[in-house]
Amino acid sequence: MTIEEYRSQYAGVSSAQVRGLIADTANAFRADTEALYEKYFKAKLNKNCPDCWYDAFLALMRGDLAQMKKRAERSFELRAGALLVAPNGDATKLCNMNTLTDELALYHLSTHPACIELFDRYPRNWETLVAEYVNEKAMAQLAIENAKREKKAQESAPQAAGAQNVGEGNKVPTPKKKSAQSAKKPRQTKKK
Repeated sequence: MTIEEYRSQYAGVSSAQVRGLIADTANAFRADTEALYEKYFKAKLNKNCPDCWYDAFLALMRGDLAQMKKRAERSFELRAGALLVAPNGDATKLCNMNTLTDELALYHLSTHPACIELFDRYPRNWETLVAEYVNEKAMAQLAIENAKREKKAQESAPQAAGAQNVGEGNKVPTPKKKSAQSAKKPRQTKKK
């Protein structure tokens, strides 16, 4: 069952009805709630706690769907209470267990590999992923620098082309010289 199907099936169910579904241990509600909760929240549900079941139901029904799907897809899971701060103080790199993305995890592991201890879950090949992330960022930076150089070269190319044209015999137009008659006498004004 998908989260959308779960939400549509249990929309409008009262609190008392949910507690009745929780009390009945042999129904699809419990199986669906447990599976979806573990998928989207990456946590085990305490099956012996009725309030935990109810909290899981509320989290699935009221949680931000986009954020829940993003959390389900990520490979890294930060421990509760852990906070990752960029060494240079960049506020955009600050993250906790709710705001962590795979890219932020790779960034922090590339700058400080010992912070792997702050993760509850991570891929076995995390070191390889970090190396690939560093190489990808280096290639992106190199592409940006090459684009800047190319732009500068294109901007300076017309100036260089103009300088070459002068040297190749293409002369810059000069003002015409005055004719011999107009150069003889300056114009005189009448005096009174």
